[in-house]
Order: sequence, then C-alpha cells, then structure tokens
Amino acid sequence: MGAQAITILAILFTALIWLIVYSVRKKLNLLMPIAIPLILWFIFGTLDITTTALGVVNNPMREGNVAARWIFVNFGIWGPPLASFLWINLWVGFCVLLEECSEKFTKYKNLILNIRLVVYYSLFFGHLMGFISWYDITRPLFLFFHNIENSFTLTINNNGIISLFIILIGGVLTMAHLAFFEIVTILNIDFKINNNGNETIKEKTSKKRS
Repeated sequence: MGAQAITILAILFTALIWLIVYSVRKKLNLLMPIAIPLILWFIFGTLDITTTALGVVNNPMREGNVAARWIFVNFGIWGPPLASFLWINLWVGFCVLLEECSEKFTKYKNLILNIRLVVYYSLFFGHLMGFISWYDITRPLFLFFHNIENSFTLTINNNGIISLFIILIGGVLTMAHLAFFEIVTILNIDFKINNNGNETIKEKTSKKRS
C-alpha cells in the first residue's frame, strides 16, 4: 500500500506542476479542448499504475513495459512514483511542444493541436488495457485486444513502449471526438470549445412556419 500511496501523491504533484505551468503561460484555455481524454488518462492511468505498483512491488518482472520494468527493478518502492512522474512529464511536455509549434505554423494550427487528442486518447486506451490485464474478470477482454495488437508487427521491439495498435485506437477515438463536436456545432447545441480554447457560442435559430 505504501507504493500505491506514494504513486498517487506523485501523480497529483506532477499534475499540479503542469497546471501551474499552464497558468503561468496563460494557456489554461488550451486544456479545454482536450479535457475529455485528459480526464480519462488521469483516471485510468492512475488505476493502472497503482494496480501495477501492488502487483510488481515484490516481482517487477511481471511488468510488460521494459522501460518501466527497469525502473521498478532499480528503484523498488520508489519505482512506480518515479515512472509516473517521468511518464506524465514526457507526454505533457510533448503536447506543450506541439502547442508552441502551432503558434509558429499557424497554417496547420488545428492539425497540430488535434495531435494532442491522439496522444491523450492513446494514453487512455493503453492504460485501460494495462488496468484490465491485472484482473481475471477483465482479462479475456484484455487478451482480445492484445491478440489484435500482436498482429501489428511494426511495434518497436514489441516491448510495450510504443504500440501502433494503441495509436490507431487513439486516432479512431480522436475522429469520433471531433465528429461529435462537429455535429454539436451543426445542430447549434449550446457551445463548443475550439482549439484555441475560446467558447464559440452559436445562436439557435428556428423559423416558424406560417
């Protein structure tokens, strides 16, 4: 339980750091378009790593991700919180870099910012798979997706670090996300948050037939 508690604190601490960074940069509005996958990543990432922390504390070789396994082997109880800290910083830092690039390449701003959706939805799905792999009741579902994943041979060393299948799922979820909000806009339902984080309120119009 000690490793789990420390891991949760590490996740909260890292998330707070990035919230402060966005606040100082006056870019909190950029978080709104990616709020859904961010929340999903936070929930299932936390469930995955805290379950992992309990499962690998005495047997780190059970971890499938070779990078995380190395950390667990060499840092013991501090491995899961350290892995969480590094993992969050890696991907949030990458997305911050994308945001900076979008300011320089304004012609492709929306495209670049939408890559963040692919990243965060991929992280969500990857951690969802990691979480359900630990429990007998959900393991058949994990094995179903895992067998499909194994058919994607262009995975780096097939070691769990980068999975083209998970990225593909992230892309599909991103398209569904964008399609949903496009439909919301077309139907003039309330408002949507655009990629700049600005609320775009559309007035509902209805013509009365006489």
